[in-house]
Amino acid sequence: MAELAETLVERYDGWTEADMETGREDDEQVVTDKAWNRLLAEKKLELTRLVEEGSLAGKRRGRGLLINNGSFYDWLGEPVPVCPDWGIGYDILPATRRSGRSGSRRSASEPWKSCPGRPPARSWIS
Repeated sequence: MAELAETLVERYDGWTEADMETGREDDEQVVTDKAWNRLLAEKKLELTRLVEEGSLAGKRRGRGLLINNGSFYDWLGEPVPVCPDWGIGYDILPATRRSGRSGSRRSASEPWKSCPGRPPARSWIS
């Protein structure tokens, strides 16, 4: 569920001026950790509610909640994204969430170039 809640937070466009701060590497405004975590908690509660009311397919597992990806993306009205095995260990973040992390812009825009077992040519990805 945490990854799906993170997906909703990443797509959120209702940030207010109070939710923003100046980034560490430049003068670009980024969302504060406090605002990010607040919205993340709200989205987790929303997803839990949607499962409980039957809008999303899911089930409890211990203290956690498993939500069916197909059900989630149907609810969003989008196809389920597919991730190749070589990309599973990497998170691609928008520039506004990358502050404080090392790495070049090239590795962020072309992650397969730094992945072990990556495809031999960029043309593999279309």
